[in-house]
Amino acid sequence: MRTAALMAIHVLAACGRPAPPPAPALPETARLTPTRARFHLVEHRHVEQRYLGQTITTDAVTRATVSIAIDSAPTGFAVDAIVDSAAVSGDAGVTGEAVASVAGARFRLAVSPDGTVLSVTGPGGGNPLLDQLALRMHELVPRMPAGGVVAGATWTDTTLTSARTAGIPISLRVYGRHTGAAAWIELDGRHVLPLTSETDYTLSGEGERSGQWITMAGTGASHLQRFVGPDGLVALGVRDDTLRLTIELPGTGGLIPLTQIRTDTLRRVN
Repeated sequence: MRTAALMAIHVLAACGRPAPPPAPALPETARLTPTRARFHLVEHRHVEQRYLGQTITTDAVTRATVSIAIDSAPTGFAVDAIVDSAAVSGDAGVTGEAVASVAGARFRLAVSPDGTVLSVTGPGGGNPLLDQLALRMHELVPRMPAGGVVAGATWTDTTLTSARTAGIPISLRVYGRHTGAAAWIELDGRHVLPLTSETDYTLSGEGERSGQWITMAGTGASHLQRFVGPDGLVALGVRDDTLRLTIELPGTGGLIPLTQIRTDTLRRVN
């Protein structure tokens, strides 16, 4: 009898206890949408080049903080990006004055519904740091299928991008293979979908620098791990990239083989 009474008390106590709240539903799709965000970018660059029988090695680190606003546009999206701050250390070939002038620089991106950057407009002036940051602008809006990405998705794409490096206009043709993880996870308090990308690319360009005509051509490969939120923006991204490039000086007949190893990180800070 006592045992039955105790069981009844436990049952009544359980009935009076509020039910635990349901677990928040996980997102279904990562898809680019109009939003505001701020990013911290870091680039570690190691370059080896052979010139006149000597190997020249340089190392540099570039850091920048960029705020962006994404709005709807006839092409898909319009992205306004402002460089809040930038810093360079090592053999970057950038003067302190050039670094100081970058703060407040504004870039405007026209982006298709699938995240393809159709154009980048921004300040000129031949500042190599601005050229470098213009290339990084493409990473702020990740390319993915227009309908978004779900867990376990796989897809491929090919993009053609125009940019500048060392003041010379270049064309980049990139072929990518992308895979979404089997499930969403939580990172820094955000639900994110891990995406892995393997890319191969070709680079070519020509132009005048310091009064000398230069042509360049090369191939590269990169491994990219991104953690993308429901709004289609990257919460964290890490890229390991290797480029093998040949620079030709037609006026002298000289050839400069160059290998560049780069590690980039991109982290959303709000």
